[in-house]
Amino acid sequence: MYCEGATKGIVFFTDKGIDKKIEVKKTPFNVSCNPVDERGRGGTAIYTYSCSNPAPQCQNQTREIALYEHESLLFKAVADNAGYDGNHYDLYATSSQGERLLLASFSTGCGLPTISNKKFTPNGNDGLVVKDSNNNNLYIVAVSECKYSISCDEDCPPDSHKCTHNKYPGYCCVPCKGVGDRLKNIANKVSR
Repeated sequence: MYCEGATKGIVFFTDKGIDKKIEVKKTPFNVSCNPVDERGRGGTAIYTYSCSNPAPQCQNQTREIALYEHESLLFKAVADNAGYDGNHYDLYATSSQGERLLLASFSTGCGLPTISNKKFTPNGNDGLVVKDSNNNNLYIVAVSECKYSISCDEDCPPDSHKCTHNKYPGYCCVPCKGVGDRLKNIANKVSR
């Protein structure tokens, strides 16, 4: 648990090269991180599909499947024992990373399926997750890398130095290693 006895905490993190922060006003809190890729967070999708046959048994079939947030569903016709009959399909998840098979050769008995509705629910384990002391989610941020640090009240994160300035919140945190590397680089150029 972070920031026990403090009034607030700040989670500093980097996502796709951009430094960001979250102010947490409910202390103490816990932070976990599981990075996500272009597909987004993992979770469950409930989708509804209808088939080309207008018969009532062919309309509004609802299913649930494990999926990633930014994946789309795609039906592809497949042959059965007698060839293509227009009723057998593979279900794929598609994204910028390609396709992956979700359900192989199932029969609709009703012709081409079309998805009419999809509701995605994340499983809550992916990304940067901040939870309170009762294990309730406070923040979930989809991040592609797990670089984060914590500060409590007005302190700076470990391995950084607090500097005052005239802009809100009246101070900034300077990473010691970064400044040290820049000073070493300048010293090397001067000594030449």
